[in-house]
Amino acid sequence: VYTGFTRTFLFGVASSAPVNGRLTPLMNEYFASIADAHRILGVLDEDDDRHPPADGKEKTVDGSIARLARMVGRDATDLTPPEWGEVARWFSEQQLRKVHDAASLVAGTLPRDVPIVGAGIGRWQIRRLAERMERSYVDFADIIPADDTVRGQASSAAPASAVALLAGYPS
Repeated sequence: VYTGFTRTFLFGVASSAPVNGRLTPLMNEYFASIADAHRILGVLDEDDDRHPPADGKEKTVDGSIARLARMVGRDATDLTPPEWGEVARWFSEQQLRKVHDAASLVAGTLPRDVPIVGAGIGRWQIRRLAERMERSYVDFADIIPADDTVRGQASSAAPASAVALLAGYPS
């Protein structure tokens, strides 16, 4: 299952979001990305967000709140920062639920002792998934045969790392 931790469009993980106790349809436009939600929640390492925001403006919590507000047809001042945090949490949770649904299908065919392997910059979400599914978790960084100084970076770039590992194995 792949879903990006930064570039994924918010309407790619949900079609609505709770705002003031009501499910509000999202604008079907690229006004914000999941990076904005994760920035608001404080779980985004800014070094991992290598792409410009949807509006080309600053990558700050205030900028992310403004973009998130646009997605639900609001202004940033319509809610308090903690309330926008709850909206951001909704999107993060919806993204994790999509991964959980797909992982449940795969896990249903595997023995219970098969771990969930987390790779990419959103590994913290996959660790949460493993806890929910009551499975052990293995960080891709822990299985890369490389120096400790580069394993985290290689895990963050997991698809490219996997190709490099496969290229090194005799066929």
